[in-house]
Amino acid sequence: MACAVNLDYKGGTITSSILLALGIGLAFGLVQGFLVAYLNIQPFIVTLAGLFFA
Repeated sequence: MACAVNLDYKGGTITSSILLALGIGLAFGLVQGFLVAYLNIQPFIVTLAGLFFA
């Protein structure tokens, strides 16, 4: 959704949309990795919880 808004309303390019998608994916991955590695939450639970934010 953020990439579509970037392309349609903000006048972004394909490259900026790809970078935006990679950045969002990286941010979610870092948060989920932190939850699993340092807070010892089960990976299955973190994955299911991540589905609600997608």
